[in-house]
Amino acid sequence: MKRKSMLTLLVLLLLTGSLFASKSQARLHAVVDTRAYAISVEYGEKALVTENGVYDINKETPWNLLEDGKTDIFYLTVSGNEAKGQDFEVDIAPEAFKATINNEVYEGPEVKLIEEQKPITSITAGVHNDSTLAAFHFEWSGDTRLPSGDYTSDIKVTYSAS
Repeated sequence: MKRKSMLTLLVLLLLTGSLFASKSQARLHAVVDTRAYAISVEYGEKALVTENGVYDINKETPWNLLEDGKTDIFYLTVSGNEAKGQDFEVDIAPEAFKATINNEVYEGPEVKLIEEQKPITSITAGVHNDSTLAAFHFEWSGDTRLPSGDYTSDIKVTYSAS
């Protein structure tokens, strides 16, 4: 009998323990802020920043157009953190060197685009820190027949996101 009452008491304790048992749950909330994707143009080791929209490259020490030449590498990069991916269009259009000398326009060497990396047209959602969209440089052949003067080549880099 003692055994039976002890077993009954144990069952009662288990039942009452389960009747009074409770369960709690906590939920932690966190957020990762969105950082809109931003594109920048870099030349060599630095981002090109300007107020008038034109980046002057090698203005202090210009290339000699009598000789073949080439630029360092330009990078088009994207940084940001968004919850969805993004599509990009990139167009790079170099123009020949030109100079105006005595009110006459002289055209110098053609500037050729050399792609170091084909442009990327889309990125995935998430973190991007200076992810390369395009890498390129420019080359030209020297021309010993050019008159002396200050020559410039305008390079149009157009990019858009959708």
